[in-house]
Amino acid sequence: MSKKTGKKVDVEKAVQLYKDGMSINEIGRVLGHHHSVIKYHIIRSDAVIRTQGEAQRKPIESSTIAKMYESGMSAVEIAKELGITYQCVYDRLAETGVKTRSRREQIAKMIERGTYNVAKGEAHKNWRGGKTNWNGYIGIKIEGKRKYVPEHRHVWEQHHGPLPKDWIVHHLNGIKDDNRIENLAAMPRKVHSPKSITEPFKQRIRELEKLLYDLDKRLKKRA
Repeated sequence: MSKKTGKKVDVEKAVQLYKDGMSINEIGRVLGHHHSVIKYHIIRSDAVIRTQGEAQRKPIESSTIAKMYESGMSAVEIAKELGITYQCVYDRLAETGVKTRSRREQIAKMIERGTYNVAKGEAHKNWRGGKTNWNGYIGIKIEGKRKYVPEHRHVWEQHHGPLPKDWIVHHLNGIKDDNRIENLAAMPRKVHSPKSITEPFKQRIRELEKLLYDLDKRLKKRA
């Protein structure tokens, strides 16, 4: 009884497809063979075996990427248009000996081409509602200031004026983002400790006790 053999591999076609840039896996799917079988025949042929990096590399000429970069496009723009990573763009530029631009030079090029995002405030792509979070503390954008400022300091200064030098604003209830004025107390930084900030707490307790007393009186009148 003769031994059955599998489908014969069209080695010539497999090699030609490999030379044309098709991967071993793709050739296997096209010809109906396992990739290991295709790999075996290609290795035995006269084809130049590509490295893994070369096998995964898209058939885009490095000179094309260089021309796009020299036209003023950024590496990110080129990567997005060609469907590759920006690191791949830099690798190809290094291959062709193209000197890459600094960030400042690239921004100048993008402004010149009208592709740089110069929108500010709500129009900016990174707009987060004018607020940010610093480990629980809230930072807000104030007109006339470039950077975020602590919201609790701003709220306190809106009610009491500029905060004295080396003073801090303390949250009485310990909740960092509770920036109601009644929850804020200013004090010199050097006395900011559990043992030395009792007076603001006593004052707050007195205020809350009064609120409770007034509320109790109103409820009794309604009864």
